[in-house]
Amino acid sequence: MALDRAGIGQLEAAIADHRAGGGIVVVSTHAEIALPGASTLQLDDFALAAEAEEIEP
Repeated sequence: MALDRAGIGQLEAAIADHRAGGGIVVVSTHAEIALPGASTLQLDDFALAAEAEEIEP
């Protein structure tokens, strides 16, 4: 399912309101959404570490 631009705007507003109230948000998306001041965690950065842990006894 995809959101249109208006839907993305509503989602951005809801996320901003939640964060402004002290909440946290975990987002996984291919859509371009505005998250001012958010930290980004690239899961690919951890792929090799996870594979190494599986190999070690």
